[in-house]
Amino acid sequence: MKGKGSTDATFIVRQMQEKFKAKGNKLYFGFVDLENAFDRVPREVIKWAMCKLGVEEWLVLVVMGMYTGAVVRTVYGNSNNFEVMTLCPGLPG
Repeated sequence: MKGKGSTDATFIVRQMQEKFKAKGNKLYFGFVDLENAFDRVPREVIKWAMCKLGVEEWLVLVVMGMYTGAVVRTVYGNSNNFEVMTLCPGLPG
């Protein structure tokens, strides 16, 4: 977020962790490097790796859902939905 440093984000994450832990709830965070990985790693590789690591199926589906119906949101409005493609020719998208 513009004007906010990593210290602010770290503080918010820590606060959320403490609140969820105090209530005995599970909390999941996902961090995506949109510039370096999101459009370069074939999604089937991501899915395979997550399954291989024993990630629960519902969580795999949540991550894979990031690739469908993507929308760019700005202060000027939202884009139309679009499919996220990889930059690796010949590999499954």
